Amino acid sequence: MLRCTIVEVANIEPGNTVSLTAHLFHSAASLMTAVPVADVARGVFDAAALGGLAVFFRPLLTGIGRALVLTVRPRRARAQPQDAISS
Repeated sequence: MLRCTIVEVANIEPGNTVSLTAHLFHSAASLMTAVPVADVARGVFDAAALGGLAVFFRPLLTGIGRALVLTVRPRRARAQPQDAISS
């Protein structure tokens, strides 16, 4: 029978060291139990859905952005030619 013991990082004595891999595995395991998988999956799904909508409506969003820029900073009128003014 295989026996597994978990060594707490705070209880490590100078003569009793744990490998870095075992320490990282223990840290990752405790992190995975602290974070619910459903919340992570929902966050990933929400981010993917938002990105998909942004890609789908990119032309519309670009047009809205350009219209907002024109309302804040309108284009300057072109200079009229001199002969058009004198006639």
